[in-house]
Amino acid sequence: MIKRNAGYAVKVELPRDPVTGKRRQKWVSGFRTKALAERARVQLLAQLDDGTFIEPDRVTVAEFLEEWISTVRNVRPTTLESYQRWLTTQVVPRIGHVALRRLDGGTLNALYGELLSSGRRDGRGGLSVRSVSYIHTILHRALADAVRWRRLAENPADAADPPRNSGGVARRVRAWDAETVARFLARSAAEAERWHPAWVVLATTGARRGEVLGLRWSDVDLDRG
Repeated sequence: MIKRNAGYAVKVELPRDPVTGKRRQKWVSGFRTKALAERARVQLLAQLDDGTFIEPDRVTVAEFLEEWISTVRNVRPTTLESYQRWLTTQVVPRIGHVALRRLDGGTLNALYGELLSSGRRDGRGGLSVRSVSYIHTILHRALADAVRWRRLAENPADAADPPRNSGGVARRVRAWDAETVARFLARSAAEAERWHPAWVVLATTGARRGEVLGLRWSDVDLDRG
């Protein structure tokens, strides 16, 4: 510990560089009193001992997200494309310049507020609550990996307040009963409706619209069910 100008600075020994084996040190300054500096030194040493110390770097949110999106696995190509689209068009232009280690819940809340009020790319207002909530989900996953990769000590998205559908009565869904579905399928078959096979698949399997639209006859094996 040394005195610097009107304050104090502390120095701790970091683990040696894993590539070169060179000795590394970390200086932290700006403490008004010797007691505050000593407390910081003890905290740094404790973090080094239990493996929670995160060495600061200058990586920005934009740089990290670019790296992260290239590592995403176990999602469908359409999901990955949506991750990249939302991050590129809505997140990076607004907070991409922020240092990753400076990102906090307040910054994310401000982002969500801006997206809700003026997030549409055509300039006609804000994004829906559902869209902003989805962006939060993407960011939470990305920042969770930042913690796992030891780029951050904790996930700032945990401290954010993403928008949620507020009170009120949930939208009522009016679904057809079995008799109505049967009448519809019988009529579409009798009229040789070209979409009749799609209606049957939708009505009997619970598949989503996009999944049915992506099907080809080569995907179907009637012999094996």
